[in-house]
Amino acid sequence: MQEKFRREPRVRLVTFVLNPDPRQAASLTRLAEQYGTIAGKWFFLAGPADTLRRLVLQEFRLTADPKRLPGAVYTANIPAGRLLLVDNQRRVRGIYDGTDGREIDRLLTEVTVQLYDYEHPH
Repeated sequence: MQEKFRREPRVRLVTFVLNPDPRQAASLTRLAEQYGTIAGKWFFLAGPADTLRRLVLQEFRLTADPKRLPGAVYTANIPAGRLLLVDNQRRVRGIYDGTDGREIDRLLTEVTVQLYDYEHPH
């Protein structure tokens, strides 16, 4: 993802890290190095599970209860390895399995379509 959209500033990657040990900040650095992240393109958001849960519920409007938040995207808990496509209005446009090549291809296509839509509003 980051290589394909390296020069596209509207595309950013974020990895959520639950409950990091503050004494192990170096582990996030190692993780970034392991994945070859590009500074300014791929970010790590680390924090307690309840803080990240609030972010997911309030900002991205994901919920396990479709009656709880009007306009929310219904989902159960998101398993590790899932990729979320979030648009410039902070709406989740899709959830993809990061371990499935076909899902990654579908995500790449959806990002390209989303960028086209930004450039050519209806």
